[in-house]
Amino acid sequence: MTIFVTLLLASGAYGVLTSTTETARLAVRGTVDESAVAAGYDILVRPKGSRSAAEDSSGLVQPGFLSAVEGGISLEQWRTVQDQPGVKVAAPVAVVGWVVAYASVQVDLGSFARTDHPILIRTRTTWSYDNGASVVQAAPTLLYLTPNPIRFQLPSLEPGADPHSVVIETRPDGSEVSFRAPEPVTEKVDTSSPTFLALSTANLTATGATRPNTVVDVPYPFPFLIAAVDPASEDQLTGVGQAMVSGSWLSPGVPALRSFGLGGMDAQSGRPVPVAVANRPYLQLDAEATVELFDGPEVTQLARDGYSGTLPTAFLGSGTRALPNLRADATTAYQRLLDSLPTAASDGDAETRTVLRVTRTSALKLTKASNGTLTAASGVGFPVGWGYGTGLPGAQGSAIPPGGDDTAFRSMDGFFADPSMAPPTLVKTGVFDPTRLPNAFSLAALPLGTFSYSAPVGADQTSRDALHDKEWMPSANVWGYTQPPPMMLTTLDALPAFADPQLWSKAAPAGQVLGGTPPVSANPLSALRVKVDGVHGVSDLDRERVRSVAEAIATTTGLDVDITMGASSGQQTVAIAAGTHGRPVLQVKEPWVVKGVATQLVTGIDKASAALALAVLLASALVVFDATFATVRARRREIGIVSALGWRGRDIARGLLSPILAVSALAGGIGTLAALAIHRALELPGNGDSAIVALPAAVAVALLASLGPVIAAARTVPVSAMKPVASTRSARRGPRVVGVATLAWRSVVTSPGRAMAGILGSATATAVIAVTRMIQTQFHNRAVGTVLGDAITVQVRTPDLAAAALTALLAAIGIYHVTATEARERRMEIGTLLAQGWQPATVRRLILTQAIAIWLLGALLGALTASTMAWRVFDVHPAAALPATLQAAGVTLLLCLLAALPVAARASRTTPTQLLRP
Repeated sequence: MTIFVTLLLASGAYGVLTSTTETARLAVRGTVDESAVAAGYDILVRPKGSRSAAEDSSGLVQPGFLSAVEGGISLEQWRTVQDQPGVKVAAPVAVVGWVVAYASVQVDLGSFARTDHPILIRTRTTWSYDNGASVVQAAPTLLYLTPNPIRFQLPSLEPGADPHSVVIETRPDGSEVSFRAPEPVTEKVDTSSPTFLALSTANLTATGATRPNTVVDVPYPFPFLIAAVDPASEDQLTGVGQAMVSGSWLSPGVPALRSFGLGGMDAQSGRPVPVAVANRPYLQLDAEATVELFDGPEVTQLARDGYSGTLPTAFLGSGTRALPNLRADATTAYQRLLDSLPTAASDGDAETRTVLRVTRTSALKLTKASNGTLTAASGVGFPVGWGYGTGLPGAQGSAIPPGGDDTAFRSMDGFFADPSMAPPTLVKTGVFDPTRLPNAFSLAALPLGTFSYSAPVGADQTSRDALHDKEWMPSANVWGYTQPPPMMLTTLDALPAFADPQLWSKAAPAGQVLGGTPPVSANPLSALRVKVDGVHGVSDLDRERVRSVAEAIATTTGLDVDITMGASSGQQTVAIAAGTHGRPVLQVKEPWVVKGVATQLVTGIDKASAALALAVLLASALVVFDATFATVRARRREIGIVSALGWRGRDIARGLLSPILAVSALAGGIGTLAALAIHRALELPGNGDSAIVALPAAVAVALLASLGPVIAAARTVPVSAMKPVASTRSARRGPRVVGVATLAWRSVVTSPGRAMAGILGSATATAVIAVTRMIQTQFHNRAVGTVLGDAITVQVRTPDLAAAALTALLAAIGIYHVTATEARERRMEIGTLLAQGWQPATVRRLILTQAIAIWLLGALLGALTASTMAWRVFDVHPAAALPATLQAAGVTLLLCLLAALPVAARASRTTPTQLLRP
């Protein structure tokens, strides 16, 4: 009966479990395959030696790493990769660097724009970023507004000449007065020295203006990371053409020189750089400005004397009257910036379109602690890279944007263009929305491309409080920790504007200028993203196709080649030093790229499925083995007698095996029908064919599990079969009886064969549950923590729990059978003890103590087996397997007690007469 019940439950549950596990496995493969295809590309090619130390040691790739890759791949190498057999598309990206473009916080002067005498307007701006954790009080900006005409004069390049730009005002009598233009700040953000600007009302009322003629601008900085792409390849790889919300995607072709208006009749030649621009700023920078008017004798004196760099103290006090305060955030200011960029049909604003400075930053330097937390190296930077080139009309304010002197996490180099040699000029072709990209929300979407950005968030409560429970968006400080993705994309054909050594110079760390050093090198490409033809998932064939193409690229080009197929993002904790404007020390989490997640998940679910099925079969097989072993022991005298009467060993084996196989076939058949019925009733996916395997599995398990005891029975010698089970030698080895515990232990020691069934049952339960738990932990640990893995664990959790419950149930059946057999064989002994005055409670304690002793030996054996399997099969250190082993031992102890309790209760309620009856 034990064999029938065991195999009936095992076959039925195994059929349902197999179907469910197969469904989960196929769902995992489907999810992984779909995500792998949507991830965008399969291979990442970078310049030789560009991998970071963190990537080499852990296989993790930091998001946004492209901003620090200066180049190193030639256009010829790109074409070589594109021509490799099996390459569907190789999309290049060349990082140009950071450009600070200025939007405007607008001040409506109203009637002051038509003033008939000079006036001065002062603004004091407070900037905040890091979600309000950092605050910068900027220096005052003073706008000198005159009705007289002005002109802008560039500095002379002659030795000994005044190196400053000036604005020259022509009075009605023909005399002139000069006002020095803002001087670049290259060491720190100056919060005390005012910025002085001069403007004529004639500029405000000029015809053809793109804004109200009563408005002046307070500059609002936006750092743009410009990257160049091949328009056709980028669209083929990412589908960016579908993400355009206005204008059009980039087109190939070398731009021709163009003349751009400066207001009035003035114009400047520029090298057009066509750009597709993101529709959102990926920036958090808020501004609030107080505005005051000066209209008194101090302005009259300023109009007479001009401004040579020293401002009269009268302008540092209170003004004549206050004007309404100004407030702006990144979103509203960014829209103004987009509107001020030139297009093919408009010239836009000079301070927005003209690129006179390109800044390049280095990669982060990170160290890893023993707990896995990374720490970003920081320090005081050398901001010579902020030094601004000679300003154009309208280029206002300091060269260092608000927060640009904050804690540095990267080094910075500055490149400066000669404004007299047709500098690069941004021309907007269209605006794209990154969320409209086809793979924007893929589980395996990589924060490695040209569009993706995932902001860090606080990892502990202190950090979350400092960031006000919001994402930590970048600021205008490009050498800070956070950096936005490329928000401006241009074409490879436009790169010559950033590669002309006659146009560009570089600021060295010591402050000197190195002429003939452009920001873009002769090998301009920073990375190639390669999509392999014919790849539809992460099957063995798909992986081999990608591997062979990657190997060919590495061999042909000598570049660093990484297989990103199946990568996904996972959270990494990083410690961030405090800022200089109020931000405290932070612990943040951000999504780093984990290589090979999809491949690990597929192999993990395949291994887990096979191991879970094996665990169920092993549990049922050992229950059958226990039952067969106990049956053979109980019938040993009968077997000895028939052996003495001339039965051959194969006849004895046939007599024992036949009923076992018949029972297993019946149980397997009923279990299979039950599994099919459950499959249809629960409307599980698939046709349920996998449940049919339960019938042959039940017969095979019964045959293999019973072979050992049956063969031993077939070899029984009649004389030995007549001896008592507990031999005299075993009895002499038993411990001295001084109580219930030693009596229980003596029963185990003196009858090792009889106890072996219980020990094996306990060992089976402990080992199977521990190994199953380790399988679950190993698979889940591999999956959880990545976007793709988090989705997968939800799909595989149900089969895991079902397998654990089934193995526990089978173990309980086995332990109950052994305990009941033990009590039945010792009924004479128990009856004698009761007849001699033992209380029923003492008998119950004896049986439970013996069950605990059997559990203890079995748990130790099972723990040893589980630890060995963890080490040899799953590459898990025994120490790491200890929690699963302890959990399994606790479960089997509970099962042992639950199985032994009814047996102990039944034995204690039986009278001595009933127990002593033959």
